[in-house]
Amino acid sequence: MGESDALALRSSRFFSAVRGFANSKSALSRVLWNWSDPTRIAVSVVVGAAYVVVLSLLETEEYALWSSCAVWLVLLLHMPSLLHCLSMLSVDEEALQEKRYGRQRPMVAVLSTIVLYAGVYAVLNTNGVHEHDWGVPLKHERGTGAAMVEAFYLSVTVLTTTGFGDVTPTGVQGYIVVMLHQMVSWVHVLVLLGNVMAALVPVVDSAVPADGSKLRRHDEHQDYRLEEAVVRAMRQRNTRMAQTPQRAAVADSTLRTAFVHGAGVKT
Repeated sequence: MGESDALALRSSRFFSAVRGFANSKSALSRVLWNWSDPTRIAVSVVVGAAYVVVLSLLETEEYALWSSCAVWLVLLLHMPSLLHCLSMLSVDEEALQEKRYGRQRPMVAVLSTIVLYAGVYAVLNTNGVHEHDWGVPLKHERGTGAAMVEAFYLSVTVLTTTGFGDVTPTGVQGYIVVMLHQMVSWVHVLVLLGNVMAALVPVVDSAVPADGSKLRRHDEHQDYRLEEAVVRAMRQRNTRMAQTPQRAAVADSTLRTAFVHGAGVKT
């Protein structure tokens, strides 16, 4: 299997998984069940608590020195989620068929990515007490609920490639409505692409030979069609020249035998 075939296979399976997630009535319950593992809950609680502590330390002047390295700590806390998202790019087929997540694996990775970058943008907000050169200038003050919603809006808008000039909400309610609209629209896009890929991949697979055998069969088929056309033309000529149908059949059989043996084609 070539590299292009492997890419087409991975794309087909990815969109099929997303389409199956969108069409499944019990998808949400299965996602919640997959995340109900005690170890996963414990890790999530520890990471979430550390994340809250970091954000609280960033709000006080006396911890200004600490806030200079807090960004790297937040990124470190998000590394498991980031690695989980990057694992979607693995060429290993077993990763796509992992029983722990099933069809929900792509959607879990997408949601993890949104949460990851929303947290980074919230920490990098330069409207707080400690500014740095590579911050993100959000409209609301850091640590407030409006700033967190704005950080999520920034993450969803960038990841969905919507663009900030297309839609510009001015309040928290506008951020929430636009985010929901963007995510719902992308679900429709993924379902559409999944159906298109499911229809195109079998056609491409049948048209692209893996070892050249299909090309050889195609050439043989073309030779057979050419031979049939020549024999049909000669049959018509012999029919017009022959006095009786028996003589025309003998002439036709003789021409076919001579043509087939001369061209080296087996029928």
